[in-house]
Amino acid sequence: MSGSVNFIEWVIGGRTLCFHIVFLIDSIRLIFLAVVLFISGNVVYYRQSYIVADPYADRFIILVFGFIVSIFLLVVSPNIVSILLG
Repeated sequence: MSGSVNFIEWVIGGRTLCFHIVFLIDSIRLIFLAVVLFISGNVVYYRQSYIVADPYADRFIILVFGFIVSIFLLVVSPNIVSILLG
């Protein structure tokens, strides 16, 4: 682990309204995201055995995906505004 931090900046918008989204990526964050993806992947994989007959199984998958996206934003965001949005 080299200890380097990568900044990824994403600019959305035009001249009048412009958003700058910054992500911080380092080795600790990548390890944490790998753990989150591993656990979430296992939840999605094994959900077949315990919610087979549930009519709202698709809703469960959408909620799990929303959880994964919010945890990703929580881990890689450098400021409080993007943490609150995540």
